[in-house]
Amino acid sequence: MPYAWTSAWTNAWTARLVAPACCLMLACATPAHAALGQPATSIAADGTPTPQHALQAATAGVSTQSVTTPDGVLVTEYVSQGVVFAVTWSGPVMPDLPSLLADTFPTLRAWLAAHPAPPTRPIHMDTPQLVVHAGGHMRAFQGVAYLPAQVPPGYDITQLGN
Repeated sequence: MPYAWTSAWTNAWTARLVAPACCLMLACATPAHAALGQPATSIAADGTPTPQHALQAATAGVSTQSVTTPDGVLVTEYVSQGVVFAVTWSGPVMPDLPSLLADTFPTLRAWLAAHPAPPTRPIHMDTPQLVVHAGGHMRAFQGVAYLPAQVPPGYDITQLGN
């Protein structure tokens, strides 16, 4: 075992390089601009530097607003009675889910802890409080999240993301 010190030395250097890299990746995560379950006015408070455009949905008094993040992720929020009840995303990277899901993110985290799966497997969470379907692969991620209790009566949830 003449080179036993090599693995300890390599592990120490790896830890010194990996920790700052992880911090940098978290700091550079794409900020989401729609907060699920939050008032629609919260979007303006995010200080979004990207252009936004509003699109009016034709059913159940739902309006949509789409934002393209600097990383190229298209985030669309669905608003009814001044509250964001659903968000969808599509793009080359995953959006910042804690920011996107806001107060409902701990629910997703708890569900993921109770349903362990490989990280490459899609998420299919269907609970009375929160529904999240997400998946994809490098450069092609998509997902939808909505609050079933806040979906307006008569709105077809299959229209989310279309």
